Amino acid sequence: MTASAVRGDADHTRMVGMNECLMRPLYLGKLRAALQKWLPHDADIESG
Repeated sequence: MTASAVRGDADHTRMVGMNECLMRPLYLGKLRAALQKWLPHDADIESG
């Protein structure tokens, strides 16, 4: 997550190895989607 909102920041974060970039203003739907994408799901945890 970044407080910066300059055009090109998302591309730069990916170039340096980050998987996701959330910029301000932060919307709950975008945060939820990013967390669901990257956090393990219950089935993943149970299967180990």
